[in-house]
Amino acid sequence: LKVHSDLIKNRGASFLIFPEGKRVSPDTKDRKIHGGAGYLAQLPDVIVVPTLVHGFTNINKKTFVLRKHRTNVVFGTPTTSSVDKKVHSTNQYIETAKLIMEDVESLSAYLPTV
Repeated sequence: LKVHSDLIKNRGASFLIFPEGKRVSPDTKDRKIHGGAGYLAQLPDVIVVPTLVHGFTNINKKTFVLRKHRTNVVFGTPTTSSVDKKVHSTNQYIETAKLIMEDVESLSAYLPTV
């Protein structure tokens, strides 16, 4: 996270981070949310854009090259963290990441029906 926070602070970089720490299937039960996204969201002047990436779970090289898959990306409303940025704890970062994840999950309402 040190590299990520330096990129944000010094270069204004943007990147995608998964609150679970990696891509997981939407069917995965009991997904463990890590605090990294919450930590980065609480940095000064950071704007979080909740983003739902749907349809990546069953892609392999063949389906990717042959374009035999359907992928959707839905962007939510950009926000800044509303938590007290003076308090820094792992639990606070995890709670912030959970709030981000709730925003991401709410975007599923905008997925096209097949």
